[in-house]
Amino acid sequence: MSTLPNPLPPEGPESLAATRPLDAASPTPPSAPASVPAPAPAPAATEKPALPEKPVPAPRRTVRVGSIVWGFVVVACGVVALAVAGGASVDGEVLTIGLLGGAGVALVLGSVLSAVRRRR
Repeated sequence: MSTLPNPLPPEGPESLAATRPLDAASPTPPSAPASVPAPAPAPAATEKPALPEKPVPAPRRTVRVGSIVWGFVVVACGVVALAVAGGASVDGEVLTIGLLGGAGVALVLGSVLSAVRRRR
């Protein structure tokens, strides 16, 4: 039975020296970090950004066709669940085909009507 190599270094202070990168100019690691000068402060901006002449109006928010159609799908599922709980007999396959077919037709018609309205 073979063992997998351990990817972790051995524990102890001598293992840290083996994993520490060495400087190419000196064979031993530096004892103290080099001091780094503080960055100079950025100059203050004297120019203000140009503002647009006219404010851009916000785009009109409309309800998306997909949101309405899928809302009707969820409502229809709820109505069917209530009908089944009330004792109605429902053919699930025919109901699913009809529901998804109707949702598909509604999505296509809604997108066509929306495109016609935008062109005007």
